[in-house]
Amino acid sequence: MAKKAAAVKSITPMVEQLKDKLDIVIEEAVKFDRGVNVAGSRARKGLQEIKAAIKGVRDAITETKNIRKAAK
Repeated sequence: MAKKAAAVKSITPMVEQLKDKLDIVIEEAVKFDRGVNVAGSRARKGLQEIKAAIKGVRDAITETKNIRKAAK
């Protein structure tokens, strides 16, 4: 059972990283709204990275839930 506990990932740091990335995207969105078109490209790229990271968080949550369920 100790092996299963080691596989459980902490979700909070992953979400904190998403929050940090989103703060950067917001800064780029503000620049885009001011008329800096290239900031729109950076915002889109950041959003795509966030989308991929969200999938990773969702997968980690599912994995953790499955481990907890199997441990019962």
